[in-house]
Amino acid sequence: MVLFGHSMGGLIAADFLLQQQTEFVAAVLTGAAIRSPQQPSGLVLFINKIISAIAPRFGVLRLDASAISRDSQVVSKYENDPLVYRGKVSARLVNEFFATMKRVVENAELIYLPLLIMHAGEDRLTSVEGSKLLHEKISSEDKKLVIYDGLYHEILNEPERKTIMQDILKWLEPRINRG
Repeated sequence: MVLFGHSMGGLIAADFLLQQQTEFVAAVLTGAAIRSPQQPSGLVLFINKIISAIAPRFGVLRLDASAISRDSQVVSKYENDPLVYRGKVSARLVNEFFATMKRVVENAELIYLPLLIMHAGEDRLTSVEGSKLLHEKISSEDKKLVIYDGLYHEILNEPERKTIMQDILKWLEPRINRG
């Protein structure tokens, strides 16, 4: 099996690898939320932690849908999808999110399986620096970091998606056959 995670799912996948990587032959992370583009100060995180304890559902952060893709049709579909949550992200989720980011970065050296990390160079929702940091810190000798200059967060929903899928399949093929 190959573990694939994108954005928040990329963070969850990286965290999962810290405990269960023996279940997989490889992993692919795209736009993983390892770092925030606007990393909040320790004080802001502390205040959010208090809000999370007192009013966990209180909305503290709204995501910008226009940052997902350069393709206006993709953005429109996203904005009109009834399954997409449009409210503010809760204080509890933000608290858990940053705690997980910290845990993944602090323990990244425990990840040793083959890992492909891909990130959009113009990502405004997650930080490309987080992907660079993760790539630097993991122990795997079989690791690759690819930054797609000019692309937005949802690299698999950008006009270049076919090329990106080919890049993923090309990287995976020898690892799946070897695994």
